[in-house]
Amino acid sequence: MEKKYQGTIFDREMPPRIDNPRWKEFERAFAPDPVGLGRHIRFAEALIRDLKLGAGSKVLEVGSGVGLDALEIASRGIKVYDLDIVPSNVELVNYLAQQMGLDVTAVYGDSCYLPFADGQFDAVFSKCVFEHTHDQEAALNEQIRVLKTGGRFLTLDGNLIDPFALIDLIFRRPKQSKGTQGGLGWLFRKGKARSDYGMGWLGKEEDCKTVWWWRRQLRKRRRVMPIKVTTTRNYFYPNKLIYELFEPIAGGIIVVFEKTA
Repeated sequence: MEKKYQGTIFDREMPPRIDNPRWKEFERAFAPDPVGLGRHIRFAEALIRDLKLGAGSKVLEVGSGVGLDALEIASRGIKVYDLDIVPSNVELVNYLAQQMGLDVTAVYGDSCYLPFADGQFDAVFSKCVFEHTHDQEAALNEQIRVLKTGGRFLTLDGNLIDPFALIDLIFRRPKQSKGTQGGLGWLFRKGKARSDYGMGWLGKEEDCKTVWWWRRQLRKRRRVMPIKVTTTRNYFYPNKLIYELFEPIAGGIIVVFEKTA
């Protein structure tokens, strides 16, 4: 295995293939190019640093997909629960965790109605989930509820005014989706939840927000203390003047806060 993979889950053998609709997606993700690998490592490091994770921490990922982020942080001795609304994702992540010998438990559920007790987790995180959630405020309230006092939350989400994302959604997405997503029609559809979104679940088509929306959401809630509400380029590449000057539009959105009570 090449040196660049050492210290990551990509340093492990590919598990035996199973009959699962999401296997091809996992197979592609498990062979990342240098850019994808760099993003994976940066996000894992951000989670460990800003969520103050250590061996024995109990963490919830909301919207696991094929579970690479959960598996990565579990490889550092962290207990991870994954919640996903797609049954095939749940099956796949549990299989991968078993094959890799990692402490990850995937469960089926809706981010707006978490099947967990109050104050159960040291940290909660998600990536590209809120923009598809049918009720973002309910999902945020639920994730605050299951956090312990002093626990931390981190999400990486879309940014409504990121020019590169807008170009992708308006011009590239219609071609990729054969006209079913994106385009100018997306601007009118994005706030409406559809029961058949994605792989048959209730969700929205990239209902991205802004840093100002997220800051307003945190101000409305007395139980949280904001740590960071910024954009991804400014977050991952700090002290670069160009990103600081154009912070509201410089990439996706990163939100980190701590539950105070």
